[in-house]
Amino acid sequence: RVALPFEPVTVSIEAQARVRPDAIAVCCEGESLTYAQLDAWSNRIAHRLVALGVQRDERVGVSLERSCALAAALLGVLKAGGAYVPLDPSYPAGRLSAMIADAGVQRVVLQEPDPVFDGCEPV
Repeated sequence: RVALPFEPVTVSIEAQARVRPDAIAVCCEGESLTYAQLDAWSNRIAHRLVALGVQRDERVGVSLERSCALAAALLGVLKAGGAYVPLDPSYPAGRLSAMIADAGVQRVVLQEPDPVFDGCEPV
């Protein structure tokens, strides 16, 4: 057995972006991102969340289909210090509303505006 120190995924991705920027980090549905692209995209999301006032451990909804964008969004929420709440866009509106209320979500990362998320700040 070998004990390895804990390293947050955000730190691991940033390290790979420095060491192997052109290596593929994420593949989904015929689309891919390099570590450099994933790191840059997640940084833009994180900076937007911080600019909107996301606080440490604040729950941020993420309503995206499975894609490279989803990976970037989840990483961006973590980089901003938030905790992501996965919100499957295929769920019925009532279920999503209940999940948002239960989790205390104030902001949601989404692909496009959606009336289901009225009352939450889109990112």
